[in-house]
Amino acid sequence: MQAQCWVLGACRGKRSGVFGAFLLAVYNPEGEEFQTISKIGTGFSEEQLKQFSEELRLHTIPTAKPYYRCAHATHFCSPMSTSDAVSVL
Repeated sequence: MQAQCWVLGACRGKRSGVFGAFLLAVYNPEGEEFQTISKIGTGFSEEQLKQFSEELRLHTIPTAKPYYRCAHATHFCSPMSTSDAVSVL
């Protein structure tokens, strides 16, 4: 099974200057909202975290959108804009 996921937010990790964990969500067309499904943060190399951080930093927004439904920890430091289509498969 495959699902298209969006990065709704990211937290700084132990490493300076890079995000270390990412909050993933899927789009629910019935509710017209993004619903979190997982928080990931392990298994990435230093180079991957640096690359992800550089790319995602361009999509940070000041506050989470009202159509973000976060069932997981919502203390992510930097919400991301889904209108920029920051998605992963």
